[in-house]
Amino acid sequence: MFNTLAGRFGGFAGVSGFAGLEILSPAPLAEIVDISATRQFATNGNSPQIYVVRAGDNAVTQVDAWGGGGISFSASNPPGQSPGTVAGGGGGYVQGDVSLQSGQLYKILAAGRYGRMSGIFLMAPTSPYTDLSPTLDTALLIAAGGGNAGPPNQNSKNDDYGGGGGYPAGDDGGRSNSGYPGVTAKGGTQVAGGAGGIRNAAHGSPSVQANPGVQYRGGSQNPAAGAPKEGGAGGDGWYGGGQGSPPAGHPSQSRGGGGGGSSYYNASYVTNFSHESGTTSKDGGEGGGQPSPLWSSYGNQNNPGAFFIKSI
Repeated sequence: MFNTLAGRFGGFAGVSGFAGLEILSPAPLAEIVDISATRQFATNGNSPQIYVVRAGDNAVTQVDAWGGGGISFSASNPPGQSPGTVAGGGGGYVQGDVSLQSGQLYKILAAGRYGRMSGIFLMAPTSPYTDLSPTLDTALLIAAGGGNAGPPNQNSKNDDYGGGGGYPAGDDGGRSNSGYPGVTAKGGTQVAGGAGGIRNAAHGSPSVQANPGVQYRGGSQNPAAGAPKEGGAGGDGWYGGGQGSPPAGHPSQSRGGGGGGSSYYNASYVTNFSHESGTTSKDGGEGGGQPSPLWSSYGNQNNPGAFFIKSI
């Protein structure tokens, strides 16, 4: 059912020091790039790519992962008003040494756009190849995605920026202009997803709670299948950020920014953990710190993240 690609990719399955990793899930070969002694798992699309691999030997490998940056939007402001861009949140960056066990199956999730997460998971025997299971798969290390910005409405001067992904909690979404309290989403933590924005019962508008984030999911997002809702959606992570809400009485106007997801590491499997949280810049600047020259290509807003694995 699933073709083994190992052996067709320049001997990847037998590369010394890579625990004899054998790729089991079908994936376009072009998405796996050899960067010196590092193997990159990435996708240029909106949806994440899941790779299932089997470890041939007991080994410790270094993992570097970037969560995808949240989507930004061009502001629909009159000439001379700012900001020119409503920014998404930056994706988190994590690094750690992960112990792989011979014969075990692992899922490697390469983030897509819309604030997706990257990560590595110990796969349960009954878990599907094509999705993550919070009840079956064991998370080892996750770099959370940043939340999407709230799309601006016409002639509105707003800073509805998304929250950045990070460890141990993601940032809340933002909205700097006054008059619409409660529309911004919360960031996820280590124990719970972020709450969605609240739309108040004002101006005849019903009271509606926007979608919260849950484990492996941001508000109105699914990291393995389906099209996301762009408007203020929260970033994925260990627990995802919530989705932003429209302002009270104006459901067609811009949403508050989505919250960022939380990054994660499992101390039973990961040592030497370090991280860099993605942040936000409401004027459209870069979404966070730069722990590596590669960060601007992967974790910055509008970028799809990536997952790297290297022998040590």
